[in-house]
Amino acid sequence: MADIDMQRLDWRQAIRVYEQIRTLRPDDFGIRESLIELNLRLAQVPQAQAELESFIAYLEGNNREEIIPFLQKLLDEHADQVMIRRLLAEELYKGGQTTEAIVQLDVIGDKLMEVGDKAGVTEVVNRILAMNPPNADEYRNLLAQLQN
Repeated sequence: MADIDMQRLDWRQAIRVYEQIRTLRPDDFGIRESLIELNLRLAQVPQAQAELESFIAYLEGNNREEIIPFLQKLLDEHADQVMIRRLLAEELYKGGQTTEAIVQLDVIGDKLMEVGDKAGVTEVVNRILAMNPPNADEYRNLLAQLQN
């Protein structure tokens, strides 16, 4: 148990160091990825999400074409992280890849359905419907089922 506490302390110290480096080199993918990774290891999902959103905002102004590949790489390593998948879906949609965005949102909806989060599934289905999918009627039927 003491080893785990020591490891967490080391990770927290590493986060502080990486945050200082990030301030000096905001375009460093490795530093950003490490910060996100460390926050996820410490189960600090809101901090990981804030770091990820900050980096996406940075890339939007400097290197937009790198956003989707960066998110896909993170998702490959953290397939269970809904927030990464949600951000990827939004970026895919912004990039005109609606079908791929809907696939990502479908996965989120399935995960939320598995844990019984009807409100979350409803939110995802509404987001999909806002993208005007070709099979919108199927999503409307699902929405009706969720509301009953």
